[in-house]
Amino acid sequence: MQKHLKEFETLKTKIKAISFAEPPVLKDYKKHFEWKLDLYADPQRKLYHLFGLKRLGVLNIFHPKSILKYTTYFLQGKKIQKATQDIYQMGGDFILNAEGRLTYAFRSHRPDDRPSVNELLKALSTKS
Repeated sequence: MQKHLKEFETLKTKIKAISFAEPPVLKDYKKHFEWKLDLYADPQRKLYHLFGLKRLGVLNIFHPKSILKYTTYFLQGKKIQKATQDIYQMGGDFILNAEGRLTYAFRSHRPDDRPSVNELLKALSTKS
C-alpha cells in the first residue's frame, strides 16, 4: 500500500489505518515498518463492530491459501513476526466519500484476504 500512496493522493484520498492494538503497540509498528500512514487505535473495536468485521475460526486463519502465502514469504526470506494480537479478528478495507457515506466495503475472510491496490484505486475513481 505504501508504494502506492502517491496514486491515492492523486485521487484526493486520505488513507487512515485503524487497529485494535493499543496506542503504544501501534507506535512501535509504525516505527518498525516505517509506515507513513496515519494509524488510529480502536482497542474496544467499536469501528470493527460498526463495519461488521468479525472474529473468525481456526479454519479461516489456517486456510490453505493463508498457509501458502506465509510459506511463500518465508521462502522469499521475509521475516514473519510472531502474532502478538488477536489473530482471529479479521480486518477490512472501506471507502467513505466526503460526506462520510460508505461507497466501498471489503471484509476479509482470512488473514491474506485483502483487495488489491488496483481494486481500491478503481473503486475510488468510480466513487459516488
